[in-house]
Amino acid sequence: MSSLPTGLTYLPPRMTISDARQEIESSIFSTVETLISKTSIAAHEIDILVVNCSCFTHVPSLSEMIVNNFKLRSDVRLYNLSGMGCSASAISLNLAQSLMRVHCNSYAMVVSAGNITRNYYCGNRRSMMIPNCLYRVGAAALLLSNKPRDATRSTYGLERLVRTITGADDRSYSCVYQQEADEGHITFLFPVIS
Repeated sequence: MSSLPTGLTYLPPRMTISDARQEIESSIFSTVETLISKTSIAAHEIDILVVNCSCFTHVPSLSEMIVNNFKLRSDVRLYNLSGMGCSASAISLNLAQSLMRVHCNSYAMVVSAGNITRNYYCGNRRSMMIPNCLYRVGAAALLLSNKPRDATRSTYGLERLVRTITGADDRSYSCVYQQEADEGHITFLFPVIS
């Protein structure tokens, strides 16, 4: 199922921080609730929380929003990544995997989300409308465990994760770029496609 955030269904579109926060809360909270329900793990059992959003930064952080909403323990190891683009999910998974090598007998929750409210392009330049077609409201959450008792009930196993950093290459660095268009609208530019 694909959907636009509520703020973008108005004319003119509402693209405020409040609307962006409503979009992110509805997607990540429902996703985390579903994960907790399906895994039968209580929120207070989570030891590590890694949250990422490719293009939205908020204070308090998205990870703090989850801690507050689900009343996670005060000693949870908390990480919030933003501005990492489409690679944010792989980076978050890599971070959780590294932390679990050090912290044995732990549960790590990784939450990945997107937010389009503040980056929806309302102008007339066709090349800048590409993100409007690609992105929708959504989030994903997964639970990692290095507890021996979970080995038999796990759906998947994370054997190896390989990540390559190509940001030193100018073409890679600017393959997706957030900028303000001529009309003052903020959006993402895909120079490789444009």
